[in-house]
Amino acid sequence: MVVSHYFDYAATTPVDTDVVEAMTTCLKNNFGNPASQHAWGREAQAAVEQAKLQIARLIECGTDDFIFTSNATESINFALKGAFLGQDEKKHIISFATEHRATLSCLDALKKLGAEITLLSVDENGQIDFDALRKAIRPDTLLISVMHVNNELGVVHDVKKIVQLADAHGVWVHVDAAQSIGKLPFSVKELGAAMVTFSSHKMYGPKGIGALYVRRRPRVNLFPLLHGGFDSRGLRAGTLATHQIVGFGAAAQAVQAHREEIEKVRHCQQAFLKALSVIPFHLHAEAASRVPHIVNVQIEGFDNRVLFQNLSDYAFSKGSACAAQMESPSHALLALGVSSEAAGQSVRISFGRYSTVEASEKLGQAIVSVVQSKVGG
Repeated sequence: MVVSHYFDYAATTPVDTDVVEAMTTCLKNNFGNPASQHAWGREAQAAVEQAKLQIARLIECGTDDFIFTSNATESINFALKGAFLGQDEKKHIISFATEHRATLSCLDALKKLGAEITLLSVDENGQIDFDALRKAIRPDTLLISVMHVNNELGVVHDVKKIVQLADAHGVWVHVDAAQSIGKLPFSVKELGAAMVTFSSHKMYGPKGIGALYVRRRPRVNLFPLLHGGFDSRGLRAGTLATHQIVGFGAAAQAVQAHREEIEKVRHCQQAFLKALSVIPFHLHAEAASRVPHIVNVQIEGFDNRVLFQNLSDYAFSKGSACAAQMESPSHALLALGVSSEAAGQSVRISFGRYSTVEASEKLGQAIVSVVQSKVGG
């Protein structure tokens, strides 16, 4: 398969070659349990600590300020459920209609445990209404959960402003930053959020490993979802997956080495949209602050299923990979006020490290060719 024809980076990224090498070396040499006290265990623990240092440097925090998880979904569940179960007084949680399914489903589950959920709407560009957010905060509000970069639209939310508002009311903020790393400058220190979710496979690392940053001061109390050991500050039991963690660390180091790719991705996006411009299309959330890596476009009057059937050599999607098997329209697009029909005419194109301007232009031309052939026929 031609990697330059891959335009679904928001779903998952190819694993960087340096990451593959680091993981292969680890699998060969560091099979010991990092919790064991003998030489093999100490070697594995040293590999874990090195990876933690690489990740900490990238997101600008201490090496013990985050906990490894199996993926971003677990991190989100840990943050929301752990925070709710870790205290008895506050029962109210605020989030937004365009959040990832992992967050929305977790909030639905928390309702059954007694949580009261306020799901705020966004405007036609996917942006947050801060007046509505301010009014939604109650004395019993525990936390606000928000995506930093929306996975379907590329919209960047002003998380620092949300944190400032929340801090003024003694409310925690959880940030889903799975789509942030490598797409824009990011620092948990500058952000100031109580908890932040990360995912390795969104930043050219392996699947099956993620992390949850948990602020130490002011302290955030979390109830563990997994019991049975004393690793990870006593918050998540289980043997650490050394090779996955090493891959995560190598991916974090590679992100720092590829900071210039953001501008390259911008050129890819521009080439794609220019090629597409000969047919009627609409760019969703066009007026919002967005990363160049993700565009969601409606090919006006043209069912997106026809594109998938005729462009099998290219990889792109109709929205979040987590909802790819669902026949219903994208909940994120519906939250913008887009009709079900228009959502069914929309596709998400996401660019990344191995995208090229030439291939991006050809994708746009290929879509145009399909549309013109079907319309003309």
